Amino acid sequence: MSGKFIVFEGINGSGKTTIINSLINYYTKHNIKYKYIKFPNRETESGKVIDKFLKNEYQFKSIRQQIEIFADNRKEAEDLILESLNNNEIILCDRYVYSNIAYILSDNIFDSKLNINLTTDLIIPNNKILTIDDIIYFDKGLLKPDFVFLVNGDYIHLRNNTITERYHSTSDNIDKIIKNKLIFNNFILSLNYTNTKYYIINNKLNNLDNIINDLNKIIQKKLYVEPTRCYF
Repeated sequence: MSGKFIVFEGINGSGKTTIINSLINYYTKHNIKYKYIKFPNRETESGKVIDKFLKNEYQFKSIRQQIEIFADNRKEAEDLILESLNNNEIILCDRYVYSNIAYILSDNIFDSKLNINLTTDLIIPNNKILTIDDIIYFDKGLLKPDFVFLVNGDYIHLRNNTITERYHSTSDNIDKIIKNKLIFNNFILSLNYTNTKYYIINNKLNNLDNIINDLNKIIQKKLYVEPTRCYF
């Protein structure tokens, strides 16, 4: 059995963290080696800045700085990820590069309707629409996951009353629904563009036990397949 790097993606409140926690309980019960990693890691120096940003307590000087600091936060965990894979552990990773792509692309598109220019001071000409290549510029050489589980939640009832962080600050519920759909579509765009293997998990129709059973079937099939390590 070889180690596996598995990423869970989805919009805020879609249920991915609940699914990961259920898998952790399953692995603990069955003595399966795993490593849990969450991005952004808010405990590091870069993570403390990101934490303030996500709580709307800090603004980056430019979109370039934002992209670079989020990338730095991921790179800080590279050694831990490689060590876990060498120990044949299953890495359960809550968010990765794809979240950065999906949310920044969505912010750029959504806010452009409000005549806000987010592309100033990037490594591209001003007023040029952000591309995925721009967003992953500082992620070059970062390890890709073996595959991604993209959790598809309920756009309308996604904890609208409890999420207060940056990407759910839109006051109008209709705008929240539109933006959630946009973000989810940009997740799919990011996965396809980066040639990442992924599975969509429908968290709107299935109960948690069925989801965990389905995930375990997929994971078990992959455990004995020799991985081909790829990089961004």
